[in-house]
Amino acid sequence: MKCPYCRKEMDKGFFNSAKWDYTWTPEGKKPHFWRNHPKEYEVILKKGWAILQLTAYRCANCRVIIINEDDC
Repeated sequence: MKCPYCRKEMDKGFFNSAKWDYTWTPEGKKPHFWRNHPKEYEVILKKGWAILQLTAYRCANCRVIIINEDDC
């Protein structure tokens, strides 16, 4: 995958979690205290109480990480 900012190749990797759901919360909003009960403005990327792994691409040059929701 090419970085949308500098167009260099991004490194494929993973976000890992051993307990909580992965959610995206808009800037300026507070995430729900109980991570498995997201607020209406939060987007659940992946649910689970077990070990989770999300594919992510990182640009070392721009220090940007991209997660495609379709890969979740």
